[in-house]
Amino acid sequence: MHLDRDVFDVTFDSSKAQASDLVAIIAEAGYSARIITGDTSEPTVADVDYPALLPSVFDRARSAGKPVVLYFGASWCVPCRRMSQETFADPTVKSLLDRCIFEKIDADERADLSKQAGARALPDVRFVSADGKEMKRITSFLGPNLFADELRQLLGDEPVDNTVEEGKSVELHDLSPEADQLREAFVKASGKVRVVMLVSPG
Repeated sequence: MHLDRDVFDVTFDSSKAQASDLVAIIAEAGYSARIITGDTSEPTVADVDYPALLPSVFDRARSAGKPVVLYFGASWCVPCRRMSQETFADPTVKSLLDRCIFEKIDADERADLSKQAGARALPDVRFVSADGKEMKRITSFLGPNLFADELRQLLGDEPVDNTVEEGKSVELHDLSPEADQLREAFVKASGKVRVVMLVSPG
């Protein structure tokens, strides 16, 4: 379990459950999933030649001196729709993306490209330098605040101070199923969290 990225590893007995059934259940819950079986045929970070895959994109990046943000998504992917509706629509995120070369890639329409890039779990966001060096890979939904922080790091901007002033507190009135709300509250309450209680219904 990696709470910082909303990533959960599930180990299962293939004699008792089919991988395709588990993926379908996870997708129905609104998340993306990938199966790791020990097959090393998936391209590693070092194997992906981004300028060769997307020459026009990286020509523009080199000319403008901007980093590249590659986004692999699909219309059926619930977290991808959330990224489009919530994260990419955010004014702060938009202004930061304007300082990058932002390329959206439909993983279904450009399946060969997605396969060559090793985009298996969606959404898949890559931060790549203008010369083709992959700097970061995000394979889960990120809300606008957290995604903006990632973009600021990519662009070398000063981080936004989200700490709470002394004597003030942060309250979560509606926790809902959105894990990023909890994570953002932790960021805002940095150094002020004393007790954490996780309650699971049922």
